[in-house]
Amino acid sequence: MRRFMSDDEQRLRQRMEHEYDYFKYRMLASSRNEIYNQCNKIRFVECLHEYVIYNREVPRKYIEVLLGCSGSVYEELYAVYLKDESIKVGTWDDIEGLLNAYIRCRS
Repeated sequence: MRRFMSDDEQRLRQRMEHEYDYFKYRMLASSRNEIYNQCNKIRFVECLHEYVIYNREVPRKYIEVLLGCSGSVYEELYAVYLKDESIKVGTWDDIEGLLNAYIRCRS
């Protein structure tokens, strides 16, 4: 049974869905070569999207920090991901490691 989502969780999911749909639109409007060159970013966005949309227990601190992003959530987190080669995004634990790195960068 799905638990009740707070207003902030709903806002985050809506924001992430909107950004995700826009990202997909931009990628699909690109040439095959551009899409190929962006394969790492596509995987990154897919992993992060899955974490936010399907995770029933996103910690409150992550919801707040993601809602506080001034620009695109995906773009801001991707910048952190690119700066630190030890960050991975293959599992939800990896995503939480990325989010913790993002919190440290903002401090």
